Amino acid sequence: MSKKKSRPFPEPPAEVAVTSLTPEGGGLAQVADKPLFLHGALPEERVRFRYTRIRKDYAEGMVVEVLQVSPERTQPRCPRVAICGGCCLQH
Repeated sequence: MSKKKSRPFPEPPAEVAVTSLTPEGGGLAQVADKPLFLHGALPEERVRFRYTRIRKDYAEGMVVEVLQVSPERTQPRCPRVAICGGCCLQH
């Protein structure tokens, strides 16, 4: 029985422009004609991110650095927003 080998994620963070918002509160971008779902990103932002999942039809990533801030971004009110995950739209 052969095990399917997973491809390693690209090591250095990549940059992308975020075009829209998902219903779950993440950013949506396009990379290589594939949707990229980004936790912690907003539309109109340019971000540096790391891949967290790569599939045939889509990819997921986590924002490492916001390079160009959206005019809609605000400081979250809850001090636990980074660890809780229940308030994904506070940013």
